[in-house]
Amino acid sequence: MLVATGWLPNQSLAEVIYQQRSPVAIGCVVDIDPTPWPKEPGEAVESTPLIGHMDGVERMAVLEYDISDLVPGVVDNVRLTGRVGPGSTVDTGVREFQMYLAGDDGAVTVEDNIRWSWAGLGRVWQHTSGTTTDFDIRATAAFRTVMSYGPSFLRQTIEANADPQGWDEVVSDANSSPKLELEVRPTTSSTVVFYAPPHATGAATAQRTGSYTVDASALKADVTDTSTENKRAMIEYDLSSIPAGARVLWAKIDVNVRGFQYGVDRWPNLRLAGYEGDGSITAADATTAATFIGASDSISYLDAYSWDLDTAYVESILGSFGYLGVRMEPGDHPEMHVTIQFDAAWANGSAVPHLAIAYEIPEPDMLPLLLLAGAGLIRRR
Repeated sequence: MLVATGWLPNQSLAEVIYQQRSPVAIGCVVDIDPTPWPKEPGEAVESTPLIGHMDGVERMAVLEYDISDLVPGVVDNVRLTGRVGPGSTVDTGVREFQMYLAGDDGAVTVEDNIRWSWAGLGRVWQHTSGTTTDFDIRATAAFRTVMSYGPSFLRQTIEANADPQGWDEVVSDANSSPKLELEVRPTTSSTVVFYAPPHATGAATAQRTGSYTVDASALKADVTDTSTENKRAMIEYDLSSIPAGARVLWAKIDVNVRGFQYGVDRWPNLRLAGYEGDGSITAADATTAATFIGASDSISYLDAYSWDLDTAYVESILGSFGYLGVRMEPGDHPEMHVTIQFDAAWANGSAVPHLAIAYEIPEPDMLPLLLLAGAGLIRRR
């Protein structure tokens, strides 16, 4: 029996959907007796989103975003933008604030003072009293953590970091208003999204005139080329469970960048090289023959990044060897180091950097056979 296989291209599945959302609720929670931990419900809610901590009273701005209608898929490149400006001139000192994300219900209530299903954004913003701060935050890792709880709304809390601290306010007008921006890699009911934690990781280092040595238990890896040494990061993934012949719609490697070096108008980037792995990281992997399969964006902030891998290369290795090796090498500015983290975890429990591959199994397509039969080129025996 002659069998033909094929499938119609569906480019929409490989496209990334960009979305920008405004808050569906915005306000302020008043905490008359603030304590560091555990947080208890506040005492009141106000409509003006103030941020401050004075005379034993803390005010926290709360913004709620509706995420209930996100298309099925994997969320990438989450950003929070907005402006914090003066709400009063009570003091003349430096004002500091921090931000947290949590799942919520779409309304500002006194319960929003409690941090359940939350993730901190790990940074302090500052400005002097009477001035403003524009924030543009990459919050991919924190957003994924919160999404693992399955909420319908995302709560952004902005809190004063100093005491005493006069009132600031989240600006919301025609010129500047808070936004949630994100990108979604869509999936459908016929799409299989394969998540692979690293099977093996390693940090390779070589003196300029020497051979590479590998630390296969390193919790992080620097990537750089300097006048004295070369450093690489290597990860291997087990792809043996993906059937040969699968159609790869997209392939991403999700990486936590925990440090980098930059110069004037120069940001580091990385080159991604693919090689045939064997399930363990050795010194030979630092120099083995490899194929260019992708590159990072310019690295200009500390957070999660998602970088595209060449889908044709991924398809070509399915069924041929079990492990995909990814070697991270310096890009345009090789002397600038980038630190890749190995020891953290995504919300789904996979260690980072993890690999995400969306693929479909092609369905048998009998149309080519029917056309051949109609032309008299196929006959029954």
